[in-house]
Amino acid sequence: NNASLRVDHALSPRNSLFFRYNFTTTDSTSRGGVFASPSNIADMRNRSHQYSAALTSSPRAYMTNDLRINVSLNDLTRHSRADDFGGA
Repeated sequence: NNASLRVDHALSPRNSLFFRYNFTTTDSTSRGGVFASPSNIADMRNRSHQYSAALTSSPRAYMTNDLRINVSLNDLTRHSRADDFGGA
């Protein structure tokens, strides 16, 4: 699942601003693993939030100032549970 938003705004003919937000979520389930029994089930959820913003200014025709900021936040949750796979 994915959602995003972008807003652009011209503050003046020589100054512009943009903001971007992106949200992604991923769910997965796996059984067993290298060091885990096949009766062990791992449920994982990853949520990612990304924020970006930029301010661009052109004070002269030959000059450009560009300020960019990016922040990424990730939250990974894992829960393990056992079932009766293989008679366990």
